[in-house]
Amino acid sequence: MDTTLPNKYNGVGCGFMDKVTCFVLLIVFSIVVTVVLGAIRRHQINDKFENREELTYDEFYERFYRDSEIPREVIIEILRSIEKHYPLPVGRLRPQDRFDKELAEDQRLIITSSYSEDFLEENYYTFDEEARMKGIDLEKELMELESIDDYVRTIASVRQGERTSGKDL
Repeated sequence: MDTTLPNKYNGVGCGFMDKVTCFVLLIVFSIVVTVVLGAIRRHQINDKFENREELTYDEFYERFYRDSEIPREVIIEILRSIEKHYPLPVGRLRPQDRFDKELAEDQRLIITSSYSEDFLEENYYTFDEEARMKGIDLEKELMELESIDDYVRTIASVRQGERTSGKDL
C-alpha cells in the first residue's frame, strides 16, 4: 500500500493551496494598486487647482454667497456633498467652475464622467421627493447644470423651498 501524500506533481489534490495563495496575492496586489493610483490621482487633482487659495467653508460662503438669500448652513451642506463625491479639494473650487470644463475629464486629472453621473444621481434620489413637493423638476434641473453655482442654487432652492437669485429654475 502506497502511503505517500498526494502532491502537485502526481496530479492528485494538486493546486488547492496554490490557488488560495494566488487568490490572496491577487487581492493584496489589487489593494496596493488601488492605494497607489489613489495617491497619484490626489496629487494630479491638487496640481490642477494648485494656484488657487484653499478656502474654508465659511470663507467660501463669505466670499461668494454672503449677499445671496442662501443660508450659510445650506452652502456648507452643499460643499460637503461635493467633497463627498469628487476627489477634489473643495476649498479650491469656485462657483464659476464648470462641469464640462474645469471639472471635466482630463488626462492629468483622471476624473471621468462617472463622478458627475454618480454625484447627480445620488442628489436626484436625495432631493427628488422634496423637490416634487415644491414643484421643482429636479431631474431636468440637474441635467441642465453647467457650473458649481448652478448646482448650489438648484439644491439651495430645494432645501429652502423657494427660488434663489441667480439662474432661473
